[in-house]
Amino acid sequence: MKYMTFQNSCSFCCLANMLEKYGLDISDRQILLDADLPYIFRYDSASDAFLTGAMLQTEADYNRALRQYGFLFVDTLVRKEALTTFLSTHVPCMIGLSAENGGKHAMVLTRTENDTFYFLNPHREHDEEPDEIALTTADLSTRVDEESHVGYLKQVDNKDRPQSENLRDSAPAELSKSLQALALYEERMTAFCQDLPSLAEILTVRDSLLRPIALDLPVMMGLIGETDLHSRPLLFQKQIFALFRPDEGKAPQAPDLVLFCEILEDYKKLLNSQAK
Repeated sequence: MKYMTFQNSCSFCCLANMLEKYGLDISDRQILLDADLPYIFRYDSASDAFLTGAMLQTEADYNRALRQYGFLFVDTLVRKEALTTFLSTHVPCMIGLSAENGGKHAMVLTRTENDTFYFLNPHREHDEEPDEIALTTADLSTRVDEESHVGYLKQVDNKDRPQSENLRDSAPAELSKSLQALALYEERMTAFCQDLPSLAEILTVRDSLLRPIALDLPVMMGLIGETDLHSRPLLFQKQIFALFRPDEGKAPQAPDLVLFCEILEDYKKLLNSQAK
């Protein structure tokens, strides 16, 4: 079994375990790096959210790496009433199930027996989480939405398999999109820092606005060895986390906007260097 090697890597760990079923020894970290995801920053207008690193989880994001191994990830939207049949006929496959914290946790369906579905549960090695989770049809129904994204792997013929497919193949377009997203991000974060919202309002943008700079960017920069771009976002992270634990009787302090702008400027330079 492949274990998670970095924060929030459950979907990439799922892919690594699915590839292992086909005899490939590839880690979650390698998949993410082969997809060049540390160098992509995206704005999703549908959810009004900013995304980078391990939060980039589209079919195209996965396939930038998977094509290099001879596979494609096929993402299918399945309604709840058809889910058990679809799952049973697409083993192994990946699906996001509701977690105790209210979010989603990606798992891999590895087998079915009668009315029970057995899922490989991505987690860190040596933690106390189980490797496998068994859910009856009734249990499964409580942990999925009315529609679920289910993904499985499809092998690509050698004649259709590119020698390489990475960010540089589409660098100008990807760079342009990332820089546009970063410009909007800078605008939104500047407004946030200059006019700090209430705690209730801060909670509503925790994942959509604050997460990329506070969580995902430092993790990604650490993975690619960008020491400075790893350590400085961690300083900003502490300031963001302090907003959720304000000292009693004291007004919360806005994050350092100058530090934020410096981090973003250096990140833009990094993206530009990758596109050359």
